Amino acid sequence: MNYEKLIENLTNRGFIAKIFDDENQMVEEMKKHIEKTESIGFGGSMTAAEINLTDKLLEEGYTVTTSKTTGLDYIEVARKNLNADVYVTSANAISMEGSLINIDGTGNRIGGTCFGPEKLFYVLGTNKVEETFEKALWRARNIAAPLNCKRLLRNTPCVKTGKCEDCNSPDRICRGFLVVERPLTRKTTYVYIIKKSLGL
Repeated sequence: MNYEKLIENLTNRGFIAKIFDDENQMVEEMKKHIEKTESIGFGGSMTAAEINLTDKLLEEGYTVTTSKTTGLDYIEVARKNLNADVYVTSANAISMEGSLINIDGTGNRIGGTCFGPEKLFYVLGTNKVEETFEKALWRARNIAAPLNCKRLLRNTPCVKTGKCEDCNSPDRICRGFLVVERPLTRKTTYVYIIKKSLGL
């Protein structure tokens, strides 16, 4: 996969895009663009969890809004994060052309990436990169979503079959799809890719 071409395509679309050898390089770069007076919200991201991103930022004295730091429940934190200065999330897939795809069940991640925080960071591993938009959408539906349902102990057909069955289960998490083609208006959007397999 030509990751330099992906960075070029993202840059041409208006994203601030970089690729890193490891998460420590990525965190050092991220810190250059976040003031310690700014609040940081997270959209559910296994990638961020795997690299302990919230802990790394907290250790550096940044203000991160989580259930652990506030004592609020999941929905209250999600609402609070919509008004954060900075929003950090991932993507279920990204195409080589530069389209970022996310599937959402409650809408908090879609909400945070579309509106609210004026600084947005996507953090993803190279396993999320697909050659075409069609393959990226397939990945989001047939790899990321079933794995997330399994992780969340959802009773959906995809947990058993390992692929999307386009179900009507009340446990379905594929309820909203967001494709970001360009940074949204009034939002500075960073796309940071780490040369590792991270997240789902």
